[in-house]
Amino acid sequence: MTNEELVELIQSGENVTDNMEQLYNQNHGMIYKMARRYTWGASLEDLTQEAYIILYKAAMHYDKTKGANFCSYMVIWLDGQLKRYVRQTSRIIGLPMYRQEQIYKYNTIKSIYTQKYGREPSQREYAAYIGVKLEEVDKIEDIIYSTVKSLDKSIASDDEDSHTLNDIVGKECEELNNALDDAAMAEIWAIAERVLSPKQWEVIEMKYKNKCTLQTMKERLQRSRQVINDTEYRALLRLKHNGAVQSLAESMGIPV
Repeated sequence: MTNEELVELIQSGENVTDNMEQLYNQNHGMIYKMARRYTWGASLEDLTQEAYIILYKAAMHYDKTKGANFCSYMVIWLDGQLKRYVRQTSRIIGLPMYRQEQIYKYNTIKSIYTQKYGREPSQREYAAYIGVKLEEVDKIEDIIYSTVKSLDKSIASDDEDSHTLNDIVGKECEELNNALDDAAMAEIWAIAERVLSPKQWEVIEMKYKNKCTLQTMKERLQRSRQVINDTEYRALLRLKHNGAVQSLAESMGIPV
């Protein structure tokens, strides 16, 4: 079976675990070669584990109608995302040992769930595996996503949102509600509530579902603008990389 045929099956949700394993195995040589390029910044074992997650993301984003074969597309994803992973890892090295161990467990369970279930763990699943309270998962993600945030340089301001729900399910949609029917929108909310922490869901629900202004959110939540924006950023980043959200968007014909 070709890469493109396997990717099509993965995108449709058919035997994701088995098809991902086959896709990984038949591209193992190139994946291993790409991972070795970054062993100066992380172990080969960690890099190949991260490469599996990147391969899944590449498969979910691939669009064969644009002309590129999947192998070429995969290499671009691996190069950029492994580079980001090494930068993030180098920053983590300076943290206390217990934090490094927590982040290692976080990335491990993320890889396991991606390979086995084709999705990221929920906040509660992260907490159970790492052995911490839900609030600690937020702190761990603060450390992990702060590196991504510093690379992306994109936080919403008071006057203009640089991240919206359109970023999650397709930047080309002018209005999300015009693109999704009520049933699909309900599914988006259900996924969001399931995978986000209580604090993250609270912010997303108020801003996007209930259409609250930032001032109203500040008053009701008793949090500063910066805290609300940071919480929103982490929540949207988590949703944007959630396979279930991406699959739903693609099933509705919305590019992600």
